[in-house]
Amino acid sequence: FEINRQSPAYGRIRFENMPTSEEQSRNAAAEHRMQAFGDNLRRCVALVRGAGAEIVLATIPFRKEAFGTGLLADMGSVDTIAALVDRNNATTRSLAAELRIPLVEGNTLSRENLLHDDCHFNEAGEKALGLMLAKAIDHLVRR
Repeated sequence: FEINRQSPAYGRIRFENMPTSEEQSRNAAAEHRMQAFGDNLRRCVALVRGAGAEIVLATIPFRKEAFGTGLLADMGSVDTIAALVDRNNATTRSLAAELRIPLVEGNTLSRENLLHDDCHFNEAGEKALGLMLAKAIDHLVRR
């Protein structure tokens, strides 16, 4: 394999194990995978609260038109990732409502002027998210 200079972590991928677009779609549709995400998030909340700390949850941004690792075979794969991001965000929202956790809608920052690429904030995006987080925790800090 060749190391991707953009992200050295991709140099660890065993490309012969990479699923096809059809396999990715099938895996993404598997409900038990979404259940695992929610269960993991629930465990994280329990750990934080168990330590006596407060927690804030946030949805994540995603701009599929800016996805460009070069690792996916086609845009169908990117559509699958976008659908997973939407489902993860929905799970995060649901858990925040159920457990009465402040929620920051970071996905509203899915704009070209706030992201370097598909989901990583640039400086302006970091400031925008920071302001949203500050607003979400204001009542916790004042308490």
